[in-house]
Amino acid sequence: MSAMQSDIPSQADRPPTDLVLRLLPPLAYEERRAAERGAVGWKIVTERIEPSLNECVDRVIASPTATKRVLQAVRTMLEDDAMPAYGPWAGASLVVAELVRDYVRREADRRRRAAAEHQASMAAAKARIFGE
Repeated sequence: MSAMQSDIPSQADRPPTDLVLRLLPPLAYEERRAAERGAVGWKIVTERIEPSLNECVDRVIASPTATKRVLQAVRTMLEDDAMPAYGPWAGASLVVAELVRDYVRREADRRRRAAAEHQASMAAAKARIFGE
């Protein structure tokens, strides 16, 4: 079987000829009537409009799944040493470093506050129990 023959559907894949012949005239008539009223049956789009970088960022930030995928990709790049701290990736590397530093700092502060609150509540409980 040649390449052209494989593109042609078999008789089993085609609708019965008499059905096609009965359906085509009414469909063609409806298409002509719609066109007379200004309706467009088919519109072929020939240009592709790329979204702006800001629009892409907004879409990622709006989606927890997309944000997770981007962060996982950044993590993979760091693990594979594919994001050097120089050249075109310098800006991205600095942002990632700042992000990690700020996260570690906030997490340490949160843990210190939680430990202080825990100690204060334990001291208050001890004072209630032992009357100190």
